[in-house]
Amino acid sequence: MAIAVLVVMPCAHAAPPKTWSRIVGNFCIEGIPDTAKKIEQAEESNGVVIEQFDIDYKADASSYPAMMRVFREQPKASNVLTSCSQLRGEVVLQGRIKVLWIRRARATVSSTPSYFEVGRVPGSELKAELTRVDSSLAPLYGGNLQLGGQGGIGNSRRAWLRNVGVIQASTGAESMGALDIETWGRHLSGAKLQLPGNDETHTVNLSAGNANIVIRSQLDGSATELIHGALRGGPFTFQLDALSLPTANLKGVALKAETLVLSADELGASLHMTNLRYTAEGGLLGSPDTVARLSQVAGTGARLSSSLRQGAEYLAFTDPELFAHAARGRDCAYAYSRVDLTAANTCVVQTEYANRDGFAMEFLAHGPASTVAKEAFAAAGEVRWSLSNADSLDTLSGSFERPRATLGALQLDAGRVDFVQPFKNGPVLEIPFSVSIGPASGSWDLRAEPGRAVIKGQLDELLLRGTVGIPLETPDDWIIRIRQDDFRFGGGVAAELQPHIYGGTPLLAVGTQLAFRSDSDVAVTRQQARGSVYTRVSAFGLSNMDIELGEGAEALVVEGPLKFEAGVELGYLLDNGTASIRSGKVDAQHLHVRTKPNQVGDFGPVRVQDADFQVARIAAEFRPAQEAGTLEVNDVQLAVGAIEQKPDVGADQFRWAGDLVGPFTVKALHAKLAPDQPGGALKLREVSLENVSLTLAQPRVGQDDALNFRGRSLSLAFDLISEAEVRGKFDMADASIVANVDKGDIHLRDADLALILTGGPLNSPNGHGRLATRAADVRLDADMEIKEACEGEPHYRSLPIQIDFHIESLDMALAIQAGRLNGRGEAGVSHSLIKNTGTYDCPKQIVDWPIVKEVRAKFKYPCPTWRKPLRMCDGWTTVIPEVRVGVDREFKIRHLYAAGIFREIGMEISSDGESATKFKRCFRSGIFVPLIDVSYYVRPRTSLRVADEIIDEMTDAFARPLTTALVSGITGTISNTLMNEPLTRSFLGGLCI
Repeated sequence: MAIAVLVVMPCAHAAPPKTWSRIVGNFCIEGIPDTAKKIEQAEESNGVVIEQFDIDYKADASSYPAMMRVFREQPKASNVLTSCSQLRGEVVLQGRIKVLWIRRARATVSSTPSYFEVGRVPGSELKAELTRVDSSLAPLYGGNLQLGGQGGIGNSRRAWLRNVGVIQASTGAESMGALDIETWGRHLSGAKLQLPGNDETHTVNLSAGNANIVIRSQLDGSATELIHGALRGGPFTFQLDALSLPTANLKGVALKAETLVLSADELGASLHMTNLRYTAEGGLLGSPDTVARLSQVAGTGARLSSSLRQGAEYLAFTDPELFAHAARGRDCAYAYSRVDLTAANTCVVQTEYANRDGFAMEFLAHGPASTVAKEAFAAAGEVRWSLSNADSLDTLSGSFERPRATLGALQLDAGRVDFVQPFKNGPVLEIPFSVSIGPASGSWDLRAEPGRAVIKGQLDELLLRGTVGIPLETPDDWIIRIRQDDFRFGGGVAAELQPHIYGGTPLLAVGTQLAFRSDSDVAVTRQQARGSVYTRVSAFGLSNMDIELGEGAEALVVEGPLKFEAGVELGYLLDNGTASIRSGKVDAQHLHVRTKPNQVGDFGPVRVQDADFQVARIAAEFRPAQEAGTLEVNDVQLAVGAIEQKPDVGADQFRWAGDLVGPFTVKALHAKLAPDQPGGALKLREVSLENVSLTLAQPRVGQDDALNFRGRSLSLAFDLISEAEVRGKFDMADASIVANVDKGDIHLRDADLALILTGGPLNSPNGHGRLATRAADVRLDADMEIKEACEGEPHYRSLPIQIDFHIESLDMALAIQAGRLNGRGEAGVSHSLIKNTGTYDCPKQIVDWPIVKEVRAKFKYPCPTWRKPLRMCDGWTTVIPEVRVGVDREFKIRHLYAAGIFREIGMEISSDGESATKFKRCFRSGIFVPLIDVSYYVRPRTSLRVADEIIDEMTDAFARPLTTALVSGITGTISNTLMNEPLTRSFLGGLCI
């Protein structure tokens, strides 16, 4: 690059003084007086003279005008004598020289006096002050910065120049070096601004005002840079599809900035946008791993800054830094690792600072807000999450004011819950937390069911620390884990208590101090809570406690208060709020126990309804978990509406029931308290009653689906009755038997039943007894099997019959084995009747002979169609039919009627407990007369239907009287034999049906 310098210095009242002018490359000076130049050194090298010189020039009123010009490219001259002012080319900078100061400049001496072939000025050794400056500088960030009057305030056209580095120029080559130009009152018009997050550029105009700025212009005019000072503009508004601020990505943005400042100093150029206000459709704020989601965003920011690359084509926030940013929005959610930690209707996200090195921001929402593990934590006050980032690592902490912590059935209204840095444990995000009371005490309550607090109090003491584990893929499956030693709370009882301990109401005065502790680690999920809490009280009572003395309904109520001895431990399951007495003793006298209205209750192995108990004493000892406590009840008198042995599953169960008449007394009841109480009534196990006596009206004794006895009254006396063993006796008057026999009924009249139970379980005892009756009626339906093969039948056929007999007396010994009632005995004089209820028909083929085979004749006959009028078809006809001869036998019973009178009948009643009662009867020593209408004959059969019909009628007419007379004679022989020669050889024998 060449520099041409022209300095012109007029002289008043005389010819112009001799001046010094030089043109080197695209740089020239003209009009500097020779007196201002001082040659410090001159030397010759290879025929070339090189001068080192200084210039020290300052114009005054009498000075001849001097000029400095800088061209974008080497200017054109019409001849070698063309001066600086006469050069033609695109001027970057020109002006009149008011001051020019040069030191240690070196240049070759050309044969043409006005030109240097080579010129060099050391760095910082050229200083100049110009007036009447004009310029055509390269764009500054896409905008036009002029140094003339049109580019500033008023007629400000003064500039101060100095070279930054070495200026070197030679004829025919590009100049090297740059000039720093200081000026004031400049305007930058049409600069281009690109906001982060979009590719669109916006036009802005900036001004230096009355302040000085320093720009740097390369001597080749290739670039313009702002070196010192500031250019300002504003306000500006922008409509943006997207805007990416540090820690904030917004969409649908309307942005307003009060000022935009382009500044530079020794550290470099920078860009500042101040007092930002915007609205956005939505935004994501935070880091890639921790982000807040907002909609309908309204935000402000104190300053958005960035360094600038010198010589860039447009202004851009290449490394933005944001200060004092606040974004308010609706439908807010705050998430860490894609797991929502808080959701709120409105929120604000405040960023103290954010840059490429890190940031500090806060998410704020005011309750009510749903939070991490929303079913367990809810915030009524402020929710705050603080996030900082350094070295690309997030540090997160949070707090909820006035939180409600729900751990299963336990609800805590505390002052504050704090969360610290989450961490990943495999696929689970773990968030440590702690809950504190805060300045004001909170409250606690335990709920037996949603919405119903059974005990509540003031929260004066609280220690609660744990972790929330949230699966990254299924965040709703969160789990809260609390170690045993990190959980306790307590305070005074705040209100009257609801019934919740074994159905009774604890007698604890308002203000009673309770201190709860956990007896194990606690785990809470959306579906359940594992763990329990306990507390100890010095004075305790329980009113109207429900008890379950067996497996039945929880229907027994101990009325009135039960006062316990000092030192009772109460436990509460966190899953459902079930309360229990974990340890304690009670010994109470003269109590009243009743069943609940219209409900049955188990009194050990006895089930009662509408019962009223008078109890002389109840003593119970509750023991710690995994140990069974004990209960003892003494001297019980009952009045009940209905009573029965407690039912059990199975048809073979031995049972008794009836209506209580007279006293029902129990000397003692012993039971164990179940160590694991699931809630509701106080459950007792292994209940046993001693010395029990009662009398029942309309009693029922026996097996449900088999053999039962009913009577007028039943007296029971038990030495012991329990699930495991029963000993006692039954005496039933006017008993009648009700039996579900195979096919029929048994009815006893004027019977007495006595049973003695000698042991065995309650539902399947052992024992013996006796049944004596003076009359009995039996009706049975049976099938009389006839062992004759029939055509097409795989088994023998039977004749259905009905047996009715009446017994004058019966004496039967009874045995009870594993709850099954069996009997065997003998009946006195009886009469019986047997008759058929259906018919018997048994045909059988004996012979089937073919005599003549069938003969057929074939022929053709016309069968025309429209398409084939001459068509013929094949046909056939039977000339000689087939003739077959067969022989069948037929056995028919049309009617059976038999009557008998017997002096002895052996009888046996048995039951397997799974089907109907088996009733076996054997007739011995009597007369038995049967009358039978029966036919048994053979007959021929042909293939001719008419002939077969004639043969059937003739055979039936002749065979029927013969077979009936034959069978009647046989039965007469049977009757005579039974009368005179008993067939029995054992207890059961004779004719058994």
